[in-house]
Amino acid sequence: MTQDKKGFYLYILKNKLAIILIITLLALVGYKLSNTIPKGVLPNIFFPRIEVSIDNGHAPISQMLYAVTKPGEEALKTVQDVQKIVSSTSVGSTEINLYFDWSIDPYLAYQLVQARMADIKNSISPDAKITIRQATPSMYPVSIYAIGSNDVSRAKLTEKLYYELKPVMLGIEGVYDIQMKSPAWSEYKLVLDSKKVAGYKLNIDDIITQLKAQNSIDFLGLINSRHTQYILSLNQKRDNANDLLSLRINLGNQKSIKLSDIALLLERQNPVKQYSASSRYKNALVFNLLRQPGANSIDVQNAFNQKIEKLNKKLSKEGIEIEKYYDGTDFIKKAVGSVVDAIALGSLIAVLIIFFFLRKFRLSLAALVIIPITFFITMIGMKFIGIDFNIFSLGGMVAALGGLIDQMLIVIENIERHYERGENKQNAIIKGAKEILPIMSVATTLSVLIFIPLLLVSGIVGEFFKQLATVLVITYIVSQVIAIFLTPIIAYLALPSSVNKHEDFMQKYIDKYINFLRKSFKYSWISLPIILTSLATSAYLYWHTPSTFLPEWDEGNIVVDLVMPTDITLEQSRSEFEQIGKIISSVKEVEGWTMRIGTGLGGLNKPINQGDFLVTLVSGHTRSSFEVIDELRAKIEQQIPNIVELGISQVLEDRLGDIMGADAPIAVMLFGSDPDEIIKEGYKLQKKLREIKEVEEVNVL
Repeated sequence: MTQDKKGFYLYILKNKLAIILIITLLALVGYKLSNTIPKGVLPNIFFPRIEVSIDNGHAPISQMLYAVTKPGEEALKTVQDVQKIVSSTSVGSTEINLYFDWSIDPYLAYQLVQARMADIKNSISPDAKITIRQATPSMYPVSIYAIGSNDVSRAKLTEKLYYELKPVMLGIEGVYDIQMKSPAWSEYKLVLDSKKVAGYKLNIDDIITQLKAQNSIDFLGLINSRHTQYILSLNQKRDNANDLLSLRINLGNQKSIKLSDIALLLERQNPVKQYSASSRYKNALVFNLLRQPGANSIDVQNAFNQKIEKLNKKLSKEGIEIEKYYDGTDFIKKAVGSVVDAIALGSLIAVLIIFFFLRKFRLSLAALVIIPITFFITMIGMKFIGIDFNIFSLGGMVAALGGLIDQMLIVIENIERHYERGENKQNAIIKGAKEILPIMSVATTLSVLIFIPLLLVSGIVGEFFKQLATVLVITYIVSQVIAIFLTPIIAYLALPSSVNKHEDFMQKYIDKYINFLRKSFKYSWISLPIILTSLATSAYLYWHTPSTFLPEWDEGNIVVDLVMPTDITLEQSRSEFEQIGKIISSVKEVEGWTMRIGTGLGGLNKPINQGDFLVTLVSGHTRSSFEVIDELRAKIEQQIPNIVELGISQVLEDRLGDIMGADAPIAVMLFGSDPDEIIKEGYKLQKKLREIKEVEEVNVL
């Protein structure tokens, strides 16, 4: 043994308390930082897509196409680094999706799109409402609620949510927006009695002028008194529309009448092109909880749940209730819980293996310390790099668990081997570490290099798996450092002062294994067909095992996307959707659902013939979500024959499609100058694609 290497390991053992203190402090820092790392289902990254939604009331499709969509597309084509533009136009709404290269600066792209839309806003329509959204996982709701009542109208529920509840909800830390789906606003009309108006010698312009003057907030002046400035104002705003009827109309000559003497006030619902409902209430308004991009979903959801609980106590007196129908953090908690379970199980396995083969109880318990310490220090690297907890980063931690246990076991076993041969404790640790750690360092380097190519993959696959590979590499490097510095120290503290001289009960099994190997060498040719058979089996399984981007798991929530015939009214769509709602409720595993028409889970505007259901299954449902999906598909297709398109999936698959702006894994685009001809060709192509055996759904959009 060279003096330098021996001196290095002696230095570690002599300074063991300082090293233990440093590593412990790092682990405590990692534990503290773990509570500040955001948690989400998917990596919190920016997708190279920007969505521009333009709402222009009830303008006809032809007008929207030529006055809004076409000028919008032409203007946005000039944005730097735009690769593709896809738009959809319906009554009063246009949605334009801009796709960029993954190398684009997302903030710069967003600002460029904002600038171009600001340039053309007035030329499109002064009254058009333009919404620009950047595609990130945070654009999808953390949770979905419905404010409902069997007595209060949707218009009143909308006013309640918008004016009273939403400001309170937005005050919760981490909440970005409360996205109201299909709000229903009240519209009030004053109907004047022309005979009475003429009898009082009034004209409409005078009445309007007087109403405006009595329903305003006016600045009157300032008063300075005792180093304090007071602002005087006259507030004549009416909180209740019915109060307008009590306003006085001046007739001149110090005479006046009430507005109610010459007019009636009629309340109507403002014309809408969207609708939302829930399974438990006669009247309901669905709304989404959106979080800030860097906020922790679980913390935001917990704070929001507490606020909703308080609000419901007050709302119950008015016959109103807010109910949660979907909670995305449940899946996150399960993912985090599965990682904790994997770490706990791995630690237990390591303890049992060390105890079973080495028979050292204290040495076995040391494994319980090394594994969590390694992961906590890994979290420091995650925090500084900007990686959050998601299914990919957590998967990297689980994948690294096996290598971490191997490194720990190999080092401890080699130290134990030298100790059993009669070396004193110090020399056993130095020799055992000297022999194994250099080889392990090379092995760790090779393991890290294997995952380097994943960091170079482009596109959505690369962005997602970069997080898995990065976390795995960090964990391997940290585990190597722990194996060099901490594992020898723990072995030094845990090894007994003297070697156990009793016969090793494992020795007879070791002898049998050695005899088996000696006999196997005589028939070494058998290994060749075994290897060839294994390779052939692996190749067969590789080509015949189904592949998918994300694994299939039972989420307990289902999304039903629907497209009805284009020549349908909102009321007809509502009637059809309500029938489908009854079909969904008839399935015994279904706990509840929310419904959207003319809008969607992740989108803002859709045609009135399109919509979706978010179905929540009961906890502990006996049948899987996949079996429920099959039943729903069969029942809906059988009982609602005029459905044009029906898509049923779980939430995560639908969510990923919404963020990417993709309606399906494979999209076929037809181009031409005649929209009607393109639609006809699209349906022809749909029939041919449906003949393919492996294809489940083919939708024309």
